[in-house]
Amino acid sequence: MIKNPKVSVIIPVYNGEKTLRQCLDSVLNQTYKNYEIIVVDNNSTDRTKEIIKEFQKKEKGKNKKIRYLFEEKQGRGAARYKGEINSKGEIILMTDSDCIIPKNWIKEMIKALKNYDAIQGFQEAASDDYWSRYKQITSEIKYKNEKMENLLGKMDTKNFAIKKDVLKKIGYTSRNYFSGNDAYLSIKLAENNFKVKFAKDIKVKH
Repeated sequence: MIKNPKVSVIIPVYNGEKTLRQCLDSVLNQTYKNYEIIVVDNNSTDRTKEIIKEFQKKEKGKNKKIRYLFEEKQGRGAARYKGEINSKGEIILMTDSDCIIPKNWIKEMIKALKNYDAIQGFQEAASDDYWSRYKQITSEIKYKNEKMENLLGKMDTKNFAIKKDVLKKIGYTSRNYFSGNDAYLSIKLAENNFKVKFAKDIKVKH
């Protein structure tokens, strides 16, 4: 893997005005600097577009990071695909518009990718409410009790990294499913015997 690779962070969003600002603030606050942010608006009817444009206006100089794309076809799969095929990076990182990422997220993902084709990170609750904690605990139990070599059903693109050439080989994220694209991704990675690392220490708040 080349030194200091270009990274593309893809964020699909649909009506994300309540959480998008926090997400973008965290993605812009990275210790790693060679990256772009591709926000794909999936037909939002709220202030999502205005928020993205506000962030773009705040960026100064030549190294502006945020790119805005619009995807007419509904579904996270279609939105991710739009971002993937328009990305300029050698490495693709994925998260969701309701996530907050740590400032060393990109750096740690690149480091973990050194001997692997893709990296699956984990999540922690952004708040202490019952449902957030329940989701986190059940997710931890699921991964603890099953063999990590079995990829099926274990991909979660709210905290995921993959080499661009690997993503291209498996045909990118499928536009044919409104949801369930993470499961499809895990099947394609398994079918092609790509090496995936489960990085328990790399977490995003969700």
